[in-house]
Amino acid sequence: MKRPAPPKPLFPIDSTAPASPTASATVQNPISLLYEQFSREGKQRQKLEEIQAQERLQKAIKARQEYNKYFRDNRGYE
Repeated sequence: MKRPAPPKPLFPIDSTAPASPTASATVQNPISLLYEQFSREGKQRQKLEEIQAQERLQKAIKARQEYNKYFRDNRGYE
Protein backbone atom coordinates (compact mmCIF):
# COMPACT_ATOMS: atom_id res chain seq x y z
CA MET A 1 0.00 0.00 0.00
CA LYS A 2 1.41 3.37 -1.00
CA ARG A 3 1.57 6.26 1.38
CA PRO A 4 -0.22 9.41 0.31
CA ALA A 5 1.90 12.29 -0.87
CA PRO A 6 2.88 14.77 1.84
CA PRO A 7 0.60 17.81 1.90
CA LYS A 8 1.80 20.94 0.16
CA PRO A 9 1.98 24.12 2.25
CA LEU A 10 -0.94 26.49 1.82
CA PHE A 11 1.33 29.54 1.82
CA PRO A 12 4.97 30.14 0.92
CA ILE A 13 7.46 29.42 3.65
CA ASP A 14 9.10 32.54 5.09
CA SER A 15 12.70 32.33 3.97
CA THR A 16 13.80 35.22 6.18
CA ALA A 17 13.11 33.30 9.38
CA PRO A 18 16.20 31.67 10.88
CA ALA A 19 16.43 27.99 10.15
CA SER A 20 16.23 25.64 13.08
CA PRO A 21 19.20 23.35 13.57
CA THR A 22 18.89 19.96 11.96
CA ALA A 23 18.16 16.92 14.06
CA SER A 24 21.63 15.53 13.43
CA ALA A 25 23.46 18.66 14.63
CA THR A 26 21.99 19.62 17.98
CA VAL A 27 23.11 19.88 21.57
CA GLN A 28 22.23 16.21 21.98
CA ASN A 29 24.84 15.39 19.33
CA PRO A 30 27.67 17.92 19.91
CA ILE A 31 30.22 16.20 17.67
CA SER A 32 27.98 16.62 14.65
CA LEU A 33 27.33 20.23 15.63
CA LEU A 34 31.06 20.96 15.82
CA TYR A 35 31.69 19.11 12.57
CA GLU A 36 29.00 21.15 10.79
CA GLN A 37 30.49 24.40 12.08
CA PHE A 38 34.17 23.79 11.42
CA SER A 39 34.54 21.24 8.62
CA ARG A 40 34.96 22.22 4.99
CA GLU A 41 31.81 20.32 4.05
CA GLY A 42 29.82 22.03 6.79
CA LYS A 43 31.03 25.48 5.74
CA GLN A 44 30.25 24.70 2.09
CA ARG A 45 26.78 23.51 3.10
CA GLN A 46 26.21 26.73 5.06
CA LYS A 47 27.35 28.84 2.09
CA LEU A 48 25.09 26.87 -0.23
CA GLU A 49 22.13 27.39 2.10
CA GLU A 50 22.87 31.13 2.28
CA ILE A 51 23.10 31.37 -1.52
CA GLN A 52 19.86 29.45 -1.94
CA ALA A 53 18.15 31.68 0.63
CA GLN A 54 19.34 34.78 -1.24
CA GLU A 55 18.07 33.32 -4.52
CA ARG A 56 14.67 32.56 -2.96
CA LEU A 57 14.53 36.07 -1.55
CA GLN A 58 15.40 37.63 -4.92
CA LYS A 59 12.79 35.44 -6.61
CA ALA A 60 10.14 36.51 -4.08
CA ILE A 61 11.07 40.18 -4.53
CA LYS A 62 10.90 39.83 -8.30
CA ALA A 63 7.50 38.11 -8.09
CA ARG A 64 6.22 40.87 -5.78
CA GLN A 65 7.49 43.57 -8.14
CA GLU A 66 5.94 41.77 -11.11
CA TYR A 67 2.60 41.68 -9.30
CA ASN A 68 2.79 45.30 -8.14
CA LYS A 69 3.89 46.76 -11.46
CA TYR A 70 0.28 47.48 -12.40
CA PHE A 71 -0.48 49.32 -9.15
CA ARG A 72 2.51 51.66 -8.84
CA ASP A 73 1.70 54.34 -11.38
CA ASN A 74 -1.89 55.24 -10.60
CA ARG A 75 -2.21 58.68 -12.21
CA GLY A 76 -5.05 57.78 -14.55
CA TYR A 77 -7.68 59.91 -12.79
CA GLU A 78 -5.78 63.21 -12.52
